[in-house]
Amino acid sequence: MTKSIKKKEKLDIDIFNEFGKLKSFGGKTLNQNLELTRNAIAEIQPLQKVFDRQHSQFQTTFFIVGKHATLGRSIRQIVSEVYHKEEALLENLHKLSLKELEIEEWKEKLTTEENKFKRRKLELEINFEEINRQRALEPIQGSMRDILILKKRFDEIYKEMSEKDIEEEEVTYWILRLCSQAMRFVRQSGRMDEGNQLAFEQIGINPHYVQQKMLKFLQKEEQNPKPTTEDWSKEMALMVEEFKDVPKMFARLRNMDLGIQTEAIYEEDF
Repeated sequence: MTKSIKKKEKLDIDIFNEFGKLKSFGGKTLNQNLELTRNAIAEIQPLQKVFDRQHSQFQTTFFIVGKHATLGRSIRQIVSEVYHKEEALLENLHKLSLKELEIEEWKEKLTTEENKFKRRKLELEINFEEINRQRALEPIQGSMRDILILKKRFDEIYKEMSEKDIEEEEVTYWILRLCSQAMRFVRQSGRMDEGNQLAFEQIGINPHYVQQKMLKFLQKEEQNPKPTTEDWSKEMALMVEEFKDVPKMFARLRNMDLGIQTEAIYEEDF
């Protein structure tokens, strides 16, 4: 083990043996700046384990899982996120396995290689790939941590739901989503934007009626503003109750069936 460490240290020094005494920036030699750089990396490196994930736990909770208005949509988002994390995990595990194999192959060649230059090249390749192997662990651990956090959020919100349950919940989801989107424009300009008007019309809800309800809510809110969105959440729940049957009635007017096509869904619970 000691011999191996000494060999690595020797390799690091020998790399810049020829150029190490050249003048570099800051009035220092190349070797001096290299040593400072190594120390800086060594000091910061432990923090890479903290930032080895794509998202913070707060971001995952509120802006990935929690951004959706309904339970089914949140579960769907978790399932999708875990799938993509699993893909990344498998890819990085595959890369790491190949690196392990290459290192093993080069070490075996090193024991029989007699040409000193070829031996030197093999030693450099082994040294470089062993550093890369350590770095390859970072995205693997990051993916695993993300998956476990997503699973925890899943356990917190999950209840038995079939695909039929999730499909039936979509009416609630789209009313909540469109109300949220439209309200941002009403707050900003006093009017709903064209895109949300069109979306409401497509499911049979009168956008002007919704806009009037929003303006009345804002007038009331202006008298007693609060730091939370609790009142607006309650208002949207009332809108869902008022509007939830409208798309079904609108579908009938257009000779469409809004019912669930049972032959196109999985029967088992998720």
